Amino acid sequence: METIRYFFRLIKPYIRFKNTSKLKIQQVIIVIILLIVASCSYYKLSTAKYDQENIASKIEGYEAHQKLIVLNSSSQIRVLSSISIDRDNNVLKANTSDLMGNHSYMELAVLQKVNKKKSKNGNPFHTVHIYTGKNINFEASNLLTLPLSDIDSIGVYDHAVGKEIAMFGLGTVGALAVVTAIIALTKSSCPFVYSNNGEAYVFEGELYPGAIKSKLERDDFLLLKKLKSIDGKYSIQVSNELKEKQYTNLIQLIEVKHSKEYDILMDNKGSFQTISKLEAPKISATKDVSVNSILFKDKVPYMFNNMESDENGLNHLILDFDKPTDALLGKLVLTAKNSYWLDFMYGKFNEKFGTYFNKFQQKQQSVSAKKSNQWMIDQGIPLGVYVNTSNGWKLVEYVNVVGPLSNRDIVIPINFDTVNSNTIQIKLECGFMFWEIDYAAMDFSENRPIEVAYLSTSKASDEQGKDVKLQLTAIDNLYLEQPTIGNIATIEFEATDFTNTDMKKTLFLKNRGYYTYIRNYSGEPNFAELKLFREKGAFTKYSKNEYFQFISNPQMLDLIVEK
Repeated sequence: METIRYFFRLIKPYIRFKNTSKLKIQQVIIVIILLIVASCSYYKLSTAKYDQENIASKIEGYEAHQKLIVLNSSSQIRVLSSISIDRDNNVLKANTSDLMGNHSYMELAVLQKVNKKKSKNGNPFHTVHIYTGKNINFEASNLLTLPLSDIDSIGVYDHAVGKEIAMFGLGTVGALAVVTAIIALTKSSCPFVYSNNGEAYVFEGELYPGAIKSKLERDDFLLLKKLKSIDGKYSIQVSNELKEKQYTNLIQLIEVKHSKEYDILMDNKGSFQTISKLEAPKISATKDVSVNSILFKDKVPYMFNNMESDENGLNHLILDFDKPTDALLGKLVLTAKNSYWLDFMYGKFNEKFGTYFNKFQQKQQSVSAKKSNQWMIDQGIPLGVYVNTSNGWKLVEYVNVVGPLSNRDIVIPINFDTVNSNTIQIKLECGFMFWEIDYAAMDFSENRPIEVAYLSTSKASDEQGKDVKLQLTAIDNLYLEQPTIGNIATIEFEATDFTNTDMKKTLFLKNRGYYTYIRNYSGEPNFAELKLFREKGAFTKYSKNEYFQFISNPQMLDLIVEK
């Protein structure tokens, strides 16, 4: 199963639901969504091995965020406190004590086995295990000095279902089927792009997400992590795999050469930002312990599903960063994506138009981009990024939607010239469960030297072998049109020479276009209800209400437990 396209062909007969009632289809969607978003009910114990440097960073991070850190030595279990890492001698020092209180989940959790969380058994997500094969005698002293080299692994309790479900590298067909079913039933996305990694075309992400009409066409910059130069050529594929008409105006590959000492990201304006040293947030401005998930790229995201929201129904996450002396600029780095829940809710909203939807969509083509973007901002669909200044919260940027299929690494430059504090406070804000943040950090370093080459398409053909290069080489009125499922364009670029072993390449795909939905909804439109969505915050309030209706439905919860 190398590609989504292959899997679509494999399960297509099973997801058409031709003889299934509309109610039954809705129930299937609800169960799928709840399996993803209600993962707090299930957990599993997972372990990982790290080198000494990463072990030290991990333990310091867990200690800073007040995790319960437990040492597992032979048959003994001890709680560690007042932990310090002596990096000069590569040893861990700590006080030890007996494990007190209710921690029944430690006995219940078998490695990699999914367990149902019960409040009477304690909270597993607050606990970290350190494993060592060394036999330690705690009777002589409660003080511990443990070489980092004696630590075999670190174990944490993960949400069993709430991890990001990627389209590639999944261990089971079932997980991929869940994602595919969501896509097939809600049908709200954008063109898929695949990179040739030397062995196969592998999924990278989505092009120009959220550009659902021509006036929303914009430049989009996608980091290609898997693309390799094969015989001096790069090759990608752009495909339509959903019920949409897709129009791609420009495809251009950006090749950045730079030192191996730092990484490169592109911001929303297409500027390059070098990433040299990432600083973790303190997260002192929130009581929500689930925000600890953003400290590591572990695919356990912060989901903006806390109960608190403002008068417009928006949820927020506040992060604190220690500001270096005289720092006036910083680069906020996020690993994030939109949720499947947002995708589902937007589909449910469109369905309210019934037989009027296609006419509504046609009328929207004449609505200005400014007006459409303002509606999305008012509903909390973009991710709002704010910095706390002496005059209160100041908007830095609205991050465009990026789609639900894969995480993106996002960088937002921030000016601190109006911040009169040693702490930089950042607020991330969006509608209820519209975004998922897997990682957040700040880089205060200055930008470093880079070499940039812009590579135009050297060769492009569609699924029938037709030359489509001209449609992709400039921003004009010529588009690569992909109106039906199965349309695929294979696009090549000539790689530049690269022999400097002290440098590396980072590749970005500059893309531009738009898409429109193909829908055949039934039923009469409810104009009275639809008019309510003109109000600020109406869509995010609708999302929150729908979510709690779903999880309060005993029948739906029974279905999930049975799974």
